[in-house]
Amino acid sequence: DDYGDAYFYALDRGWHVGAIGVSDHHHDDWGNPALPRAGVLAPALTLSQLQAALMARRVFATRAPTLALLVMGRDELMGARLRLGPAESLRIDVWCQDPLASQGRARLELWSNGGKLIATHETRGLQHVGWSVTIPPQDAREHWFVVRVLFAGMVQAYSSPLWARWSTSQ
Repeated sequence: DDYGDAYFYALDRGWHVGAIGVSDHHHDDWGNPALPRAGVLAPALTLSQLQAALMARRVFATRAPTLALLVMGRDELMGARLRLGPAESLRIDVWCQDPLASQGRARLELWSNGGKLIATHETRGLQHVGWSVTIPPQDAREHWFVVRVLFAGMVQAYSSPLWARWSTSQ
């Protein structure tokens, strides 16, 4: 039901994978809106644009058929591997929209290395939610940042990571 622990485990081991929800099952309800799916951020619905988006990890996993999720850092979309200066902060911007989730508590969470929850944003509903978090400079190892979306206490989505590495010298 929630593969977050396994996802974070893979990221901690250095895998550079995107979040994709799938409904690979062998029942007669294929396409059921309650089943997990992948959101793909592509400029056009062409084979080449979809392939480029998948290769760049511009994807998110969701259980909600109408949810859209966008995560950016330094004007780069989720899936990007960023290089930052030793004193440079990283601003992460999150946008989430789900017109069917208009009532009830919503929570956006920012997770990082070691499965550590580093920031949260709570709101009512998931209509036009915008949130920004500033990450202070970190050590020189690679850090990943993933957004998890919850609605009414249930996990609804995971973003692909943004990876960031801070240099040790100017």
